[in-house]
Amino acid sequence: MKIYSTLSLLLVVATLSAGCSSKRNEPTPTPPPPAPQPEQPKKPKKPYEGYEGYTLLHDTGLPVYHYNEFTGVASAPHLFLIDPSGRRTGDALADLNPDYEGHEDVCETQLSVAGNYIALLAKYDFTQHRHASRLLLLNRKTLKIQHNIRIEEPNDDNWVRQSFTLSDGSTYLAFSKKSFYRLTPEDGKLSRVSVGGNWEYPLAAASWQDKGYFFRKYDRVALQFSLGSMSSTTIEVLPAGAKFSQIYQVGGEYLVLRDDANRYTLFSMKEGKVSARFTLTEGTGRAMAYDATSRVLFFSGSGSDARERSVYRTHLTAGTPAETIQRLEAKLYYRIAGRTESDSKLGLQMTLGINADTDQLYVSWLDQGRGGPLLHHLSKVVRLPIQHTGSLPVKSLELYDFHHATDIRDIFLNAR
Repeated sequence: MKIYSTLSLLLVVATLSAGCSSKRNEPTPTPPPPAPQPEQPKKPKKPYEGYEGYTLLHDTGLPVYHYNEFTGVASAPHLFLIDPSGRRTGDALADLNPDYEGHEDVCETQLSVAGNYIALLAKYDFTQHRHASRLLLLNRKTLKIQHNIRIEEPNDDNWVRQSFTLSDGSTYLAFSKKSFYRLTPEDGKLSRVSVGGNWEYPLAAASWQDKGYFFRKYDRVALQFSLGSMSSTTIEVLPAGAKFSQIYQVGGEYLVLRDDANRYTLFSMKEGKVSARFTLTEGTGRAMAYDATSRVLFFSGSGSDARERSVYRTHLTAGTPAETIQRLEAKLYYRIAGRTESDSKLGLQMTLGINADTDQLYVSWLDQGRGGPLLHHLSKVVRLPIQHTGSLPVKSLELYDFHHATDIRDIFLNAR
């Protein structure tokens, strides 16, 4: 019995030892490697100088209208500055160019950005009795005025209706009575240029570096000028039978052209061709902004009171042929707080602009006119994120007040 007990005990021990040994020899399972995370693109730090990298807000100023005639300046133009950290730092015209010639007598400025220049073409210059306009060419880095030229149409008495400036500082002008000129800033010389297309008033003008464009009412072609050209090149933009209704400068090289059937065309001024065509599920107001990197389009609404105070967002589909009309669904992105009896102008004259360095959208609007609690105009501006995946409408990152600003028409990043 003792022998059998001993053998049984040895057999149990051997079995347990073999089991433990087999478990020790099994490979230990290793956890799966973590899923690779998409690398976030890092924006290169640009070698900015001076005021490059600032966000600029252009307020056009306002003329006095008296007995069917413009007679003076009600509000001067401004070029407000917000530094890269988001802090307000003044006005490039009032602070960096005090007492420039014509500073009390010009208003309703049109802005062009090209090359090393920021151009402000004041439609109205009241320094003398004749109708005149004035060109202010600012250096992009210093924001100091390099050229200040009073403009009178040769042998006539008209104001400049539309204009654009190219990268060499040459400025193309469309006067009120459909005459077109090229102005060279070095000598202030005006040279007549020939323009094709239908003989109608210019609806809009815009430029990108060495190319500029006029667009005429009731037309469907872009009239292109390049450096040194004295006659336009005609580029068909809209389909046959369509006519321009509104031209939106949406940032950088791009324009959005709306036709009389509420179809939209994304047009590259750099390439001189159509990039996309689309329709929108919401009506558009006076402003748009386009982020080319993400292909996101923002625009102000129109129609009801709430829509006039709203910003909508939509995405263009990548890889879609330019001539294929995309139907884009627009969603509410931001809404200004409701109007009251004392500030009934709130939300009017909305403008949008993008700072691509910070991925932020700027929205401005007229908060109060002279009928509100203040005795002067007040415009407000908010900063919003461009990329937002949470609930909508989005909340603002910061709010700014701009007193005596009547019509902020352009918001842009000062960068080449």
